[in-house]
Amino acid sequence: MDDPLPDGPASSALRVAVHIDHESLSFDAASVRRTVRHVLRCEGVASAEINVVLSNEHTVWRLNREFLNHDHATDVLTFPLTDGDSDLLEGEIYVDMDMASARASEFAATFDLELLRYVVHGVLHLVGYADATAPEKAKMRELEDTYLRHQGGSS
Repeated sequence: MDDPLPDGPASSALRVAVHIDHESLSFDAASVRRTVRHVLRCEGVASAEINVVLSNEHTVWRLNREFLNHDHATDVLTFPLTDGDSDLLEGEIYVDMDMASARASEFAATFDLELLRYVVHGVLHLVGYADATAPEKAKMRELEDTYLRHQGGSS
C-alpha cells in the first residue's frame, strides 16, 4: 500500500510520504505522517520532504549492507538527501517492520509503539542527532520517549 499524500494545506511545507512494502504486515500511514511531522515541528524544521518506507527484514538488511557496509539486521536506516546548508530537509527512512513485530514484547511495547519508535529515531537522525556514544544514545532515547508520549503511547 502506498500513501504518499500529505494531510492537507497546513502540512504542505512538511511533506511526508509513507510507503508500506511488506508482504504480511501493515500500519496506519496517517499515524506515521503525524508522528514525523510532530517531531519535525518540535525540532524546528520548517520545510521537509521525507519518504518513510515500512519494509521487511531482508530489504533493510540489504540496504544496510549495500550503503553502510554493515552486514547485519537493524531496526531503522536513515538516508539524508540534503546537506546542512539547505533550507529543505530531504531524506528517506527505512523501517524493519519484522523487527518491530519481533522485539515489541521484549520492551513491553505494542507493535505500533515499537514501529513508531523506529520512525521517531529515524527522524531524529535526519535532523542531526547521533547515537554513537552512550550520552548520545541516552539523549535520543529521551527524545523518543517524549515524542511517543505525545502520540498517546508510553515508553
